[in-house]
Amino acid sequence: MPHKLVNILEQEMVLYIELISLLQEEKRLLSKRATDELHQLAARIEGVAFKIKGMDGARSRVAGELAARYGLAGSLPASLSLSMVIGRVEEPWKGRLNELRSRLLSLVGAIRELNRENSIVIGRGMENIKTAFLFLKELSTFETYQPSGMASRSLSKGV
Repeated sequence: MPHKLVNILEQEMVLYIELISLLQEEKRLLSKRATDELHQLAARIEGVAFKIKGMDGARSRVAGELAARYGLAGSLPASLSLSMVIGRVEEPWKGRLNELRSRLLSLVGAIRELNRENSIVIGRGMENIKTAFLFLKELSTFETYQPSGMASRSLSKGV
């Protein structure tokens, strides 16, 4: 049964690598402000994320079966970690599972960093939009003088 877990983790690794590639593309498109391409890319990212979620479910099921087999059945699924299962699995599976776990943790770290970087770029873009909006809003008001000689601000109607 450990072979099932190895197979799932290998598939997850492929999906994480694909996600990293897509997030790098997102970073490039954000800097170019290519909105149409970003919209298309978002759909692809969502598709990969959906596949990852499915693989996570499969991994949890197989890890739960292994946990029951190795006497970890008392562990709640939420608290059952891959390292707990690996600790009970025999060689040669233990070494391969440890290697995959380590690589997956590294890939997850890279994904978090790319997400952080992309969110910074998006945040800066939002600030630029806000600044431009405020600037345009200022341009749309002008001062006029009332009959009393007092200045008043009016909104422009597209003039």
